[in-house]
Amino acid sequence: MNEPIQCIQCGASITSKPKVRLSGFRIVTCEVCKYEQMIPFSRGIKSAYYILIIIFVVLFLRGIFFDHISFALVPYSLLFLISAYFLFKNKYLTYQLKNRHLNHIVQNKKK
Repeated sequence: MNEPIQCIQCGASITSKPKVRLSGFRIVTCEVCKYEQMIPFSRGIKSAYYILIIIFVVLFLRGIFFDHISFALVPYSLLFLISAYFLFKNKYLTYQLKNRHLNHIVQNKKK
């Protein structure tokens, strides 16, 4: 974590080390108001999820064309959906952080 993150609730600077969840999302806790804030994926975890999605799609297509719809398609499709959900959630968190940063700049210019 190179630069401090601002808390969504109170605006204080968060310098604590983030905890990493099993899904790869990082959680930091504000020292002032104890609010837990989620941080988007690092570049390595995001790349790993894209690679997983490609593998799941290839396995799914292999199952459809060569195995004639087997029971293995269900786990591949579920894992694909879970990976896609995490990537969309990451994209939304990134959008929120950029949007909040831009709103903060606009509010400072108005003052």
